[in-house]
Amino acid sequence: MIFLITLVLLLLMVIGLEGIKTVHQHERLIIERLGEYRGDECTIEIPASKEEVKAGGAKTSKVTVKGAGSGLVFLIPFIDRVVNRVDLREIVDDYPEQDAITADNVPVNVDTVVYYQVTDPYQHHYHIKDMREGILKISISTMRDQFGKMTFDDVLKGRNRINKVLRNALDPESERWGVRINRVEVKHIKPTGKMAQEMERGAVGERKRRETVLQGKAEREAMEEVAKGKKADLDAKMTALGKGDPKQADPRLVVVLNSQEAMTKVAEGQATKIFLPIESASVLGAVGVAGEILKETLSAKEKEPKAKKEADSDTKEKKPERGTES
Repeated sequence: MIFLITLVLLLLMVIGLEGIKTVHQHERLIIERLGEYRGDECTIEIPASKEEVKAGGAKTSKVTVKGAGSGLVFLIPFIDRVVNRVDLREIVDDYPEQDAITADNVPVNVDTVVYYQVTDPYQHHYHIKDMREGILKISISTMRDQFGKMTFDDVLKGRNRINKVLRNALDPESERWGVRINRVEVKHIKPTGKMAQEMERGAVGERKRRETVLQGKAEREAMEEVAKGKKADLDAKMTALGKGDPKQADPRLVVVLNSQEAMTKVAEGQATKIFLPIESASVLGAVGVAGEILKETLSAKEKEPKAKKEADSDTKEKKPERGTES
């Protein structure tokens, strides 16, 4: 007898525990009693949209909707039944790529992401069976219709416009489903077929063009440094020979110096390529000859003092002889 009483008590305890449900803060329960909605109501907080916040409205608003609220919920065993646990948090749904054709007959693949949130658990459960599929169908039809009115260039530049159109198309249906669309984003727009190949070739051509520009710039800077170095070397040598005045040096060196100055000014320009006339080769070759000219000039400079000393000594020797004769 005691055993039977204990068994009955345990059974009643299990049944009683089954009639107690814990509901989290971000959840609401849809409970039916003998197949009909039980009539629970609760309050939920709905975040305001960006437009409402900018207009000076509150960041959240409280709304009374149908559904069992958070905390402990008691059920009548075998009579009440939980048919759905609805999550009130924002849901991010990344849909697979969809095909579309632009107004200029360019086939593209479009990848979209939809951010939405349940605002009415009752409508969400009873007014639509597959929320994700419903949003996908409306997004595809609206997107294809919008792409058919825009050229490929307009599509690439007008993502914000497409996002706004998709959201406006989803809003009326989403309200009926107890869902609010927070935003719709087009992640990728990829051309297919010949257009993809042409864009790839264009990208390769652009990379080659940039490489050519960089190479030309490097060559220009190198030529500029070489010209400056040669000019500085000639300036130093001519200053040493002419005592600070290059015009006192050998005329051939003046010609070489002037040519180097002209080439330096050309190298300092903004062009990435420099076209030199054929005569410039002889000017560059003259730089090597300039060294020989400098050697000749230096040797001539060294000989001048020696000749002057010899002349002075000869003059001194001749003066005594003249005095004796007188």
